[in-house]
Amino acid sequence: MDPLTAFGFAANLLQFVDFGTKILSTGSELYKSKNGTLQANEQLDLVAVEIVEVTSKLFHDHGLGSNFQRLCSEAISLGNEIVTRLDKLKVNGKHKKWESFRQAVVVAFTKDDLQDMMTRLSRLRETLQTRILLSLRFDRLDEQTQQILVALLRQRSPCNEENLQDQNLAIIQILARMEARILNQLRKDGVTLNANKLDVSLEAETELRSIVERQILQTLSFPMMTERRDGVAEAHKKTFQWIFEDSPSGEPTWSNFPKWLASGSGIYWINGKAGSGKSTLMRFIELEHRTEAYLKKWAGDMPLSSASFFFWNSDTTEQKSQSGLLRSLLYEILLQQPAMIPKVLPWFWARTYSKSSSMQPLSADFHWSLALLTRAFKTLVQEPDLPFKLCLFIDGIDEYDGDHEEMSELLKASTSANIKICLSSRPWHVFEICFAPFPSLRLQDITRRDIEAYVHDKLNQNHAYKELAAREPLVAPALVSEITGKADGVFLWVEIVVKSLLQGLKNLDNMSHLRTRLEALPKKLEDLYRVMLNRIDETYLVSSAQTFQIVRVARAYKEHFHSNKPQSEALPIIALYFATNSDIDIENVHTYESSDIKKRADQMKVHLNVHCAGLLEAWKHKSSRITKIHYLHRTAREFIESSEIWDIIQGRTSKTGFNANSSMLRSCICQIALFSTNYWGEASDRSKVL
Repeated sequence: MDPLTAFGFAANLLQFVDFGTKILSTGSELYKSKNGTLQANEQLDLVAVEIVEVTSKLFHDHGLGSNFQRLCSEAISLGNEIVTRLDKLKVNGKHKKWESFRQAVVVAFTKDDLQDMMTRLSRLRETLQTRILLSLRFDRLDEQTQQILVALLRQRSPCNEENLQDQNLAIIQILARMEARILNQLRKDGVTLNANKLDVSLEAETELRSIVERQILQTLSFPMMTERRDGVAEAHKKTFQWIFEDSPSGEPTWSNFPKWLASGSGIYWINGKAGSGKSTLMRFIELEHRTEAYLKKWAGDMPLSSASFFFWNSDTTEQKSQSGLLRSLLYEILLQQPAMIPKVLPWFWARTYSKSSSMQPLSADFHWSLALLTRAFKTLVQEPDLPFKLCLFIDGIDEYDGDHEEMSELLKASTSANIKICLSSRPWHVFEICFAPFPSLRLQDITRRDIEAYVHDKLNQNHAYKELAAREPLVAPALVSEITGKADGVFLWVEIVVKSLLQGLKNLDNMSHLRTRLEALPKKLEDLYRVMLNRIDETYLVSSAQTFQIVRVARAYKEHFHSNKPQSEALPIIALYFATNSDIDIENVHTYESSDIKKRADQMKVHLNVHCAGLLEAWKHKSSRITKIHYLHRTAREFIESSEIWDIIQGRTSKTGFNANSSMLRSCICQIALFSTNYWGEASDRSKVL
C-alpha cells in the first residue's frame, strides 16, 4: 500500500475511533429523531456502517499489508458490534423517552462490555497512530531506527495495556524527534497525536539512546555478579594446557576442544567429581587467548560475543539461581551487543526511552521477575537472524538451587547455529542423560600430569624440602608420585595435603615424617574433612563450634531478610570478630581506627586457620574493601552442616549457654557503631549490616 492510501485509510479509522470513544465516554444529551432513533445513534450507525464497508473492501485488497489487515479485522469487529448494540436503542410505537444518551448506552452495554469496548478503541487508536507514521516515512529513517521500530512493533510482550502504551508512545516519540514534518502534515489533516514537534540533532538522539541502554543494563547488573568467577583460583602454571591439544594415544580420551571451538556446535560438557578443578579449568578456558582465536574461526565474518556465569551454592541467592544466571548473561551479552536491547526487551526499552526523552526518572524499585528474564533470554536465543556468534561459559550447574533437569533442558534448547555453550558440572545422572550426545571430557581422568606438576612446584618452592630432596634424591620423587596417585584426580584433596606437608616442613619434618603424614590422610574428601576436624586442638573445640554456628546463622538471616535482593550471604570478617568475642566493649567500638579494625581482622584470620582447621577461609573480592568468610569448598560446607557432624558441633556448646542468635545481635550493634568510621566506605548503608 502506498503511503497516501495508507494515510487515508488510517485517518478514516481514526475518525471512527475518536467518535466512538466520545460517544461511549461522554453520554451527551440527545433527543429523538423523526425515524424513532436517537440522532447521535443514527450518526454513529452511519459512520460504523461506512467504516465496515470501507474496511471490508480494503481487507480483500492484495496490496494491503498484513499489519493493516489485522487492523481492518479489528475495525470490522468493532463496527459490527457497535451497530448491533445500537440497533437495540431504536424506539418504535409509543416512543420510549430517553433522558440522556448515557442512559441508552447503559441499556446496550454492560459495564464490562463498555470497558472492553473502550479498551479496544484505545488500543486501535494508538496502534493506528504508529502505523500512520511508519507508513509515511519508514524508508527514510536510518537503519538503526528502522530496527528499533520493527522490534517494538513485532513483539508486544508482556502484553498488557501499560506496556502497549509505552511502546506506542516510544514509537511516536522516536518519529517525532526524527521526522517532525510528518507530525505537521498529520495535524493539518485533523489527526491528533500525543507527540510534539521537536528539533533534535542526530548527536542528541544518539546520546539519548546510549543513556537508555545504560539504564537498562544497570537494572540487569547486580552486586557480586562476577565474585565467584573472580574468586576461582587461577590455574597453576603449566596446568590444563592439554585442553588445547589432541588426546595422547594410550591415555583417557576426550572430545577435541579446539575443534569444537573452531567448528563445533551445541554443548561441550566438562564433568568431574567434586574438587577435581572444574571451575579452575573453566576460568582458564574463558581467559585463555587461544579460546578467542578458535572462536573467531567459528564466527568467520560475523561479530563474536561471549558471556559467562559461575554458579555458587555458598553465597548470594543470585549466584545460585536461574534469575541470577539470566540477569548475568543478558547483561554481558547486551553490553557487547546494545543494538539487541530493543529487540530482546522492546517493552522495557520503550518505557525507558519514553521516560528518558521526557526527563522522567525510572522506577527505583523495578524488580526483574524470573518470568520476564526467561522471556527476554528466550527472545534472544530464538532470534532467527541473530547478527553475531555467541559462546557461553557456564560453570557448576550442579550448584544451581533448583530443578537440574529443567536447567539442563533450558541450556540445551538455547543452542543454535549461532549459539553454543561450554558448561561444567559433577557427573550426575540427570546431566549424563541430557548431555550424553554432546562432546565432553571427564576431568579426573586427565589431570594426573597437572597434579604432578602442581605438587612438584609447590614443594620445590620450599627451601627445607629442597634440602631434603637433595639428601634423598630417590625418595622425593616417590613422594610426589604417591600424592599424585592417591589424589584420584581431585585437585582440592591435593591442595589440602600439600598444605599439611608444608606445615610439617615448618616443623622440620624429615622425609619419613612427611610420608607418615601422607599415609594418615584418607583419600576421600569427606574422610579428609573428618580428620581435619578431629585434629583441632581440644582447647579450641568450643570456639570452633561457636564459629561454625555463627556463620550458619548469619547466612540464614541474609537468606530471610534479603530473599529478593542480590545481597551477599558471606559474613564480613569484622562481623565474625564481634560475634565471637563476648567481652567487647560495645560503647567504644565507634572509636576504632582503621588500624584497630585491621588488627582484629588479622586475629580472626589466625582464628579461622587454627580453630577451624582451615575449613573456613577469609577472602576479599577484588572489587570490595571488605574481607568476608567463606568455606574452603562447597563440599566442606556440606560436610560440616550434615546432620551427623552438626549434632557434634552443637553438642560442644550445649552446656556453655552459647546462643548464636545473641552473638549475631551483638555483632549487628557493633557493626552499626562502625558507621561513624570509614570502615564500610563512603556509601555506608544498613544493607551491609545483618
